[in-house]
Amino acid sequence: MQRKVRVIAPSSKDENSLNYLIKAKEILGKENFLLNWSNDIFAEAELPFFASSKAFMVKDLINSFQSDDERIIWVIRGGYGAANLLDEFSKTPPRKDKIFIGFSDATAIHLVLNQKFGMASIHGPTLSNFIKNENSFAIFENILLSDKVSYDLEQITNRDYQTINSCVN
Repeated sequence: MQRKVRVIAPSSKDENSLNYLIKAKEILGKENFLLNWSNDIFAEAELPFFASSKAFMVKDLINSFQSDDERIIWVIRGGYGAANLLDEFSKTPPRKDKIFIGFSDATAIHLVLNQKFGMASIHGPTLSNFIKNENSFAIFENILLSDKVSYDLEQITNRDYQTINSCVN
């Protein structure tokens, strides 16, 4: 069975971003994963370091969590911009059967998923980091290939920190 992965770019892009997508598709394709992304993933943006326009990034993020097509949502790279998407993203509860993977700037999305929607996520490598380490697939293999959508994790209850974005409260 082929596993489908939705690749999103809620943050920045660089001159290698398209090459990361192609390489990730090749590597994960060998493991029977099909990577999908929008044609506009690296479209024109308001600022040159954003992957695409804010309007598109919000729409793509929300649609990824509502779609029936892919179970895994994987961030291509970090950078800057994801926090700008949270106001809109936090208004639409995501489907709970999704696995979200990423770190760096995507940490803002993890906070909304975890704290607002009570959803687990994987604070792990972006696809651009994943393809640079040949051992990455072995580390994630059990999670990526499993049909299991629920894992027992110990919750951190000591919250000696303050959130700075009202979307995660």
